[in-house]
Amino acid sequence: MVFELRTNFLDRLFGNLRKIGVDVSSLEMDHIAYKTSSEKEYFKLKPDFLKIGSLVKESIVRERKVGIFKLNIPWHYKDYSISAAELIAPKKDEIIKSGFEHAEFVLNESYKSFMEKYRHLSWDTSVMNSDLFSMIKLKLTEDMQVKFHQMPILEIVEKENPSN
Repeated sequence: MVFELRTNFLDRLFGNLRKIGVDVSSLEMDHIAYKTSSEKEYFKLKPDFLKIGSLVKESIVRERKVGIFKLNIPWHYKDYSISAAELIAPKKDEIIKSGFEHAEFVLNESYKSFMEKYRHLSWDTSVMNSDLFSMIKLKLTEDMQVKFHQMPILEIVEKENPSN
């Protein structure tokens, strides 16, 4: 099952963060994301995600299908408790390999002040001012990135759909 791969992914992610000097020790890691190589694989894996959590939102986000799952039992990694997982299909004509692709952390300061601490890095701010899932991103390797946002993903979804 794909979920066993998360520890290896997180070990590599934190190793990459250490290499570039980014300290996330005081931040909440609220979710990690698994990216599929096709929409067909997305639908094949969706039942596995439904066994470990409830689907709180499924929609097209930036030209691809995204499912957000609230985990029944949070995943634990070192001092982190991860309450959600994302399942992401590729964009049309995007060629990618399947696997865990990113982790997201909740900032306790503004995007600007956080980026200022690490001004030597090449931040992707393309969706920083977006109304939908505003964030800043940092590419760590060809198939791994880390993202930072202002509010946990489950709170964002709840705010969008208060009746759920």
